[in-house]
Amino acid sequence: MRPRQIAAEIAKVKWPSRNQALQLMAYVVIICVILSLMIVASDFVFTELRNIILES
Repeated sequence: MRPRQIAAEIAKVKWPSRNQALQLMAYVVIICVILSLMIVASDFVFTELRNIILES
């Protein structure tokens, strides 16, 4: 693509408003935190199960 074509395509993009961008960013952060907590919890559970099994 030539620079003029690229600029024309970028001009067609409907960019989100500042509020929409912040809201979407908040959703992403919340989902990342929830998934991280789920991974930490499952790691803890499986580590404890492994310790219980190895101690038997």
